[in-house]
Amino acid sequence: MEFAYFDGDDIGGPLELLLLEERVSDACNYSKLVSAAMGKLISDLSASRGVDVLFSGGDDLLAAWRQGRVDVGEIEAMRRRFTGLCGRTISVGVGSSASEALGNLRKAKLSGKDRVMATMVVCE
Repeated sequence: MEFAYFDGDDIGGPLELLLLEERVSDACNYSKLVSAAMGKLISDLSASRGVDVLFSGGDDLLAAWRQGRVDVGEIEAMRRRFTGLCGRTISVGVGSSASEALGNLRKAKLSGKDRVMATMVVCE
């Protein structure tokens, strides 16, 4: 089983700024865009054979591949769609366990965000 942990990049800051500026309507619209992008991500993952969305909340999502391996190219395409839908980027960590996926997500964030970070397994 493999896991992918998705987390939106710098999603909260723009929302907070809009609220601090009393731009409540703009904040609501921004929130709807991010929610719609997350909804599309959930839909795309749920439609993938052998993939379970374990949880989704705010701009976080954890998915598990029951069979086979995570297709990093497919994850990259989903990441680009997310950005196209809401104008924000998303980082993804992939691993053979939930904790490894989370660790790779942290590495993606610390490496500049807006990327997929996966542990590479080398077989000899």
